[in-house]
Amino acid sequence: MGFNGSYAATVSLTGSGFGAGGVPLLEETGQTRPPGSNLPPPGALMLALGVVEYLLPPASFSFSAVMMLAPAGSSNAKSFCTATGTPVMSGWTYGSVTVPAVPGGAIYIQSAGVEPIALAFVP
Repeated sequence: MGFNGSYAATVSLTGSGFGAGGVPLLEETGQTRPPGSNLPPPGALMLALGVVEYLLPPASFSFSAVMMLAPAGSSNAKSFCTATGTPVMSGWTYGSVTVPAVPGGAIYIQSAGVEPIALAFVP
């Protein structure tokens, strides 16, 4: 006896329970730490007025991007920039943004104000 049916795959977003300032961190299911991976744990950074440097975890970890989540409803203007503050990508206020990253590198964000940002690393 056979069974003729179809199966639908779904992608779900889950809250990890971690969040800067109580904001839930959303990440794709399975990206927190897939089997056989060496991702750093989720983290957070606090933006301040001006350019903030975030040092990425060292080369003992393995990831290709970092997802950053601003607090819900944020109106704080943020730009990814160089160490000297030259904008590279601007226009981020609320929601999440994923940017390429390498272990041992750094990310610079120019912020118009103080704000907590939640981080998750992507394989």
